[in-house]
Formats: sequence, C-alpha cells, structure tokens
Amino acid sequence: MGKKSQLSLLLDWIRQKTPPSHTALIILFGIFFAYLLRNPLTPLLTGGKTFTGRSVPYQIIFMAVYSLFFITLILTIYLQYFRVKWFNKFISRIIRPIKKSRKIQSALLFLMLVSIFYSIWWNFTPMEDTAYFGGDTWEYQSMGVNFAYGHGVQKFGGLESYKTYKFAKLDTIPTYYDDFFRKAGQDIFRRQPAYPLFLGIVYKIFGVSPFTAKAIQLLMLVIIAAYLPLIGFHYWGKNGLVGGIPAGVLYLAITHQLSSQIMTETLVSFVVFLVLLALMNYEQRPGTLSSIFLGSSLGFVLLVKDILYLIPILTGLWIIIRYFINHDKKEIMRLLIIILSTVIIILPWTSYVSYKSGHLVLISTKGSSQLLDDNNELCIDGRWHPEWKENENSFYNTDGIDQEYAIIKVVNFYWHNPNLFPRCMVNKFLKGFGPSIGLWIFIGLVLIRNLIRMVNRWTKSQNIQLFIEKSRMKIPAPFWVIGGNFLLITLIFHGEKSIAVSTSRFIAPMDFIFELLCCVLFVLYIKPLLDHLFQTNTSD
Repeated sequence: MGKKSQLSLLLDWIRQKTPPSHTALIILFGIFFAYLLRNPLTPLLTGGKTFTGRSVPYQIIFMAVYSLFFITLILTIYLQYFRVKWFNKFISRIIRPIKKSRKIQSALLFLMLVSIFYSIWWNFTPMEDTAYFGGDTWEYQSMGVNFAYGHGVQKFGGLESYKTYKFAKLDTIPTYYDDFFRKAGQDIFRRQPAYPLFLGIVYKIFGVSPFTAKAIQLLMLVIIAAYLPLIGFHYWGKNGLVGGIPAGVLYLAITHQLSSQIMTETLVSFVVFLVLLALMNYEQRPGTLSSIFLGSSLGFVLLVKDILYLIPILTGLWIIIRYFINHDKKEIMRLLIIILSTVIIILPWTSYVSYKSGHLVLISTKGSSQLLDDNNELCIDGRWHPEWKENENSFYNTDGIDQEYAIIKVVNFYWHNPNLFPRCMVNKFLKGFGPSIGLWIFIGLVLIRNLIRMVNRWTKSQNIQLFIEKSRMKIPAPFWVIGGNFLLITLIFHGEKSIAVSTSRFIAPMDFIFELLCCVLFVLYIKPLLDHLFQTNTSD
C-alpha cells in the first residue's frame, strides 16, 4: 500500500478526533456562519438594509458580534478535541440537565427553529417601509400613527401631515383621498382595538415604521411554525414531533406574505395560536390558573377581530360537554372563572366605547349590514355582495322588515328562497376552505385510509390491516373548537380571497392546524410502512 498523502492523514486525524455528531454540528455551524456573512440574520439588527448599506458603527458592531461567535466556536472545538479536563467537566454539567429535562430540550428545539425559520423566510417576504392607502389598511395605519402621536384610541384620518403616515406612493389620487382629511379625528368603533394599539405601540417605540411592524408580524408567524412540532409531540408523540417540522415549513411557505401587509390577519393568527395553547393547557391541567389563562385569552380574542367571536361560545359548549362526560361539578365553577376573566379583559374597552358613543356597546361589530351583504340573492357565488342596497327590487328592500332586525331578515330570506340556501352554503365553504392546501391533503389522506380499509375487507390482508391500525389519528378537541369557529363564520358570512396569500384571509389564521394535521397523518402513514419494509428486507 502506498504512502498516504498529507490530506489523507489530516482526514484520518479528524475522523479519530471528531465524533460524527460533532462533525455534523461543525458543518452546520460553518454553513450557518457563511450564510450570515452573505445575508445578515435579523432585520431588527440591520434595519432591513444590506450589510454594506449600513453606517460604519453598525458594520463594526455586526462584525464584532459574529467574530466573537466564530472565536467562541473555534475555542470550543479546540478545548473539547484536545481533552481539556476542566472544559469537559464544564460541558458535562451543561449537557446533563438538558438530557434529563424534556422542557429544556423543547425550548432549545423551539429557539433553533425560530432562528432558522426567521432567517430563511425573511429573504422571501417583501418588507417595504410603507402601507397601502386603501382597503382596511388606511384605517389601521392612521389609527396606529394617531395613537403614537397622542391623538387617542381609534382616531381615523389625517391628523398629521400625509407623509407622516408613510403610505405607499399613489399613481393616481383615489376618490376617497379627501375623506382621509375631511373625516380626520373620527372614532372608528366598528374596528376592534387590538391591532391599531399594536401598531401604535410599535410606532411609539420605534417611530412610524411599517417595516418594523411587518418584521414583528413575521416573527409571530415564525413562532407559530416553530411551535408546531411541540404541539404535535403533545398529542401524537414522536410522530407528531417529526410531522410538526415540515408542517411549520409548509405553513410559512403558504402564509408568510401575510406579514408583509398592515392587516389584522397576522395578529389574528397569533391570537388563535395562543387560544389553542390555553385550550391545551386547560385540557391537560384543568384548574383555577388554567381557567384564568383561558378566560384571559378568550377576552383578548374579542378585542382582535369579529371573525373570532364564536370561539368563546364554542369553548363554553366544550366545557359543558366535558361536564356531562366526566360528571365533574368543578367544570361549572371553572366555566364561571373563565367567563369572569373574559369580562375583566373586555370591560375597559366596553366601558370606553359605551361612554364615547353614549349607549351600551358590549363588543365592537360592523353592524347588521354585514350579515345582509353576505346573505342575499347575489351571494350564490359565496362572496360578499352589498350591491343589493342599490336595487330597489331586491328582496331586502321589499320584505317590509326593518334593517335593524338583520337576523330575522336573513331567516325570512332563506325561508322564501330555500333553493338558494344550499347553493350559498356550498359556495361559501368552497370559497373559504377551497384554497387551504393542508385541509385537502388531510382529506385526501383520510380518503386513502378508508379506501385501504375497503380493500382490506375484500383481500383480508394482514399487512394492510397492520398499516391501517397504526395510522389511525384522533383530532383533539381544541382543534374542533377552533375549526368550528371558522367553519361557522364562513357559512354565516362569506369566503374572501386574500390579496397577500392564496388562501382565504378569513381561514388563514387557522391554516397552521391544517398543515399540522396533514403532515402528522402523512408521517403516521409512512412510518409503519417503512418499518414493515425494513423488517422484510432484514429477514431476507
């Protein structure tokens, strides 16, 4: 055998000194560090500009931070490879509690996924430092800026100069431009206060910067995606953990551009995520503290968006069902605690709006007209149609019922037009849930499972029977509570396509549940099949 080259000797030395796990870790750190040098990790550090586009102090701080990181990495490798005893003992003391504590492992996994997801999806998300002048955005942006400038809560319109609001450049002046100044200072109580307050607090701290608000919104979506493996592990063990990682990737791939809009959908998604955690906590450890946490989260729901208003009702119904199933009288006491916590959260806003408007207002709504606009003879396509107001012969203009009684008008409409009811409901469902990729993948996998069951009945195959038994999946009750809200809201109102993503903007806040279910079910399908194939090959 010939003499080995210097490169071969070096590789042999590395193989002897370095365990495979450490080698993989070093490679990952190297790739990650190279990525950081090419694209700075966090927009909050670089201000959304390229590295060379920042001032000299920023460049010095940036290079100092990553130089310190690189030096620490090299020092760690040196001390561990050359068996420095005190360092090995130090490392062991750190690793030992991590190995023993599942909470620490979960926290490390969560933080790692947050950093990776955020650094990747930041590069695919447009983050202009402007807001759209129109739609719902001009109201939210003006209310946020006006709050930051001390004009009060829910104040719409141009109370400052137009440039202060950082709206995007207008190619043509829209017809509603004058309304922005003519209606300046008007209270917009039909909007829930949470999102304008979120913008106002961000702008008060960082200055009027839609870019910063969008960066924080992206972080909200990333937190949801990074936590999906932990939710999966909670319900389905290791299969849920494995399925949760691609679910997070799929969720961000579909919805990441929601964060590029000054719109409520990102905050709504995050609040739905918090409610899900509160429901999971109550389900696992029902008690006073979990009831207060759940009630507080439900109260916050009522301050964010009206499409979430059915979640508290469905939660109460779920707890009552638990009472009848478990025969636990404490459930009623916990339900009262939840209701009290919810009321405490919404009471300041309810009191303020009632005082300013001069009459009792429990929660902010868009009024009865929304219900009529979503249920009329033009809504057979599942969309929103307010055009009926302009037609003197439309059903609502000729039914003789006052528009204040919107529910009665809608019931009367479907009573006299029963053939329109199924058409409207089906099209609303398809317009709302049709674009949800995760939902249809999940439904497809369930259909495949049922098809295999039918085949098993005909063939009596033990292999197929084993596959079926191991791939069964139970959908948790909190998922039904969240899903039930969005299903009913879609059927009562309408399915509306988002300008930012392919999915419906009303369904997008719960899309992470669909992604998690489809990915976990896919893992449950594949794992027993792979195990069976592996065992077969081994026996051969």
